[in-house]
Amino acid sequence: MNRKTILIIVGVLAVVCLCIVGVGLFALNRAGNWIRQSTSTDPVQIAQTASEIADYTLPQGYKEAVALSIFNTTMVGFTREDSTMTIFMLQMPVNSGLSSEQMKEQIQRAIEAQTGRSYDLKYVGSQNVTIRGQGTEMFIYEGTSDQGELVRQMMGIFEGKNGTAWLMVMGNSDTWDQVGVDAFIRSLR
Repeated sequence: MNRKTILIIVGVLAVVCLCIVGVGLFALNRAGNWIRQSTSTDPVQIAQTASEIADYTLPQGYKEAVALSIFNTTMVGFTREDSTMTIFMLQMPVNSGLSSEQMKEQIQRAIEAQTGRSYDLKYVGSQNVTIRGQGTEMFIYEGTSDQGELVRQMMGIFEGKNGTAWLMVMGNSDTWDQVGVDAFIRSLR
């Protein structure tokens, strides 16, 4: 092959690569915009989204933080005003086919994506509670964040308004607010 042919081939390949990269970047941008549009930090919108899962009363000192509705999956998060505790509720579509372990993994990934942190947690026990009139076992985990913070987590499955829902509470071990957690759990209806 002569030099001109090689330059034409390289040029065509460069244009094809640029087109592929351009389409990929466009798709990522559209996906990012779609997720941003599906996410809200408006307390009114968060309360409306949360009411699709269960009615509730936030404990004193807590506020609506975030809501996400995407692919028939609804997730809401509430935080304590000092940001040391977070309560998440997630509801998957009735026909999602996910096991409780898969739901746990999904919510853990969402938390890590939202906070930019990962956690090393070990099971330490459970607590039986009543949510929406049904007995629920809340599993308790303790461990550390990737930043060395001591953390505690409680999670359990309950029947939400539109199918299986997941409740997860996460916070610093040294400032864990069990009174607030219990009040929130009792308020779920």
